[in-house]
Amino acid sequence: MGVRVHLAVVVDRVSDATWRRIYEKARRVAKHWTPRPLSLAWRQIGAVRVAQYVLDIEAADGLHVVGDLETLTTAESFVFPARLGRGVARRLAGHIAG
Repeated sequence: MGVRVHLAVVVDRVSDATWRRIYEKARRVAKHWTPRPLSLAWRQIGAVRVAQYVLDIEAADGLHVVGDLETLTTAESFVFPARLGRGVARRLAGHIAG
């Protein structure tokens, strides 16, 4: 998709209120991005579980982007977390290392 972001957050130094403001700004930018970003969802077709593109990039744990609608090109899947916490920080660290 042409955009590369490396984000390192020191969880103890960001208040919940500050992160909510950051997340809301990221959400507004992503929702209005051109070409429109895509996420994915799983669908069961008979005995087979199939991944499919979806337009709703907001999931329970944050923004999940996998590609864009114009080119249908996929990128490294990433989640911009809605809330910070120790569990989220560990997942992000594992995602970055992986």
